[in-house]
Amino acid sequence: MGFFASTPPEPHPVTRVGKGLTCAHCQHDLFHRGEAQLNTQGMTLLGLDWMNRSASYFACANCGHLHWFLDVA
Repeated sequence: MGFFASTPPEPHPVTRVGKGLTCAHCQHDLFHRGEAQLNTQGMTLLGLDWMNRSASYFACANCGHLHWFLDVA
């Protein structure tokens, strides 16, 4: 085992707005969660990338299809 090696997190069921998420492509119900920053050209030009919004994504553990959700404050 290498220094940076680690076991990937287990996929989990996801609930959004009171409904269980199922994959739009394969109808699987287990997902890996991640976050991404939604960069815009204007903010990048001004060096203000940190002010851009973020979104959560859920990658289907079966087929890899991504489901995106804006993080609502």
